[in-house]
Amino acid sequence: MSEKVLNSVADLRGITEREVLIRPLITEKTMGQAGANRFTFEVHPKATKTMIKSAVEKIFGVKVLKITTGKNPGKLRRRGRHTGYSATRRKATVTLREGDQIEIGGTPLFEV
Repeated sequence: MSEKVLNSVADLRGITEREVLIRPLITEKTMGQAGANRFTFEVHPKATKTMIKSAVEKIFGVKVLKITTGKNPGKLRRRGRHTGYSATRRKATVTLREGDQIEIGGTPLFEV
């Protein structure tokens, strides 16, 4: 019987590199940070900094210098008399090596 080879921390948690990065967060603030080689992504809630670093380096072919992460807790929402919470989101700001740029199809993801 063949066993699956575990190549990264993400494999241990059952998350692939593509599942670690959910989407880029594009706001005024993050667009301003793109000039300083800092890019912000929404990431999987159980992703660690090591998993995020390896995913960004593998998917975009860049060198990551620093990662900061944070959680945006879900807010209380009401619909009539029913209450609940919106989803908790986790975001990561990734600082790249000078000269590296995140591109998709030859076009920069974040315009500076």
